Amino acid sequence: MYFDESKHPRDKGGRFTDNVGSDYAAEVNERIRWAKDNGIELPLNADGSLDDMTLQKLYKEEKQHAKALSDFIKRVKSGETKAGETFELGEITSRARKDIEQLTGQKLGATKHVIDTDAVRHIELRHGKDGKADSSMSTLSDYENIMKVLHGYQKVDFARRQNGNIEYSHKFKDSNNKPVPHIMYTLKNERTMYLIEAVSDSKKGVLHIVSAYKN
Repeated sequence: MYFDESKHPRDKGGRFTDNVGSDYAAEVNERIRWAKDNGIELPLNADGSLDDMTLQKLYKEEKQHAKALSDFIKRVKSGETKAGETFELGEITSRARKDIEQLTGQKLGATKHVIDTDAVRHIELRHGKDGKADSSMSTLSDYENIMKVLHGYQKVDFARRQNGNIEYSHKFKDSNNKPVPHIMYTLKNERTMYLIEAVSDSKKGVLHIVSAYKN
């Protein structure tokens, strides 16, 4: 199924229009732009037209999720979280699953991405407002961009050290108690954002974000 743009006429500026009024058309444009910016596939009706009811639901849920993530980050910064507390970032997409399995050569059992208090503290130490490396993750909106990377990354590969060797986790282990590799998602917009994740694939069925920063 493909998005049939003829079902949604465009004006001279390339924006979608709708007979029910310009206000609604503007809202549709905003949701479509949001979906494309975040790498989210547009939901369609059987005739190829946009299923805006479903898109509205996705849009609302993602906005609520972004706020919940911001609240979690604020709680970590203020010391209100418990040791090991995690926040679910969302389901692993079919695209990411395929890419990770091709990288590792192994079937991926995990179903979700998570970030925990240790990862946020590491990001703050290295890339926060007064980060030792840079200040590229100094705002809550920077953290919200993590979701954008997971949905719309342009590249994913093993994270590597300066000598070219694959980087392995000191914290997360596989079923044989061996360190697991880190992978790096890359998304380039105004700046390039990098997201590092441990392919832990634990019994809990989650992959752990361990760092994030911008170039």
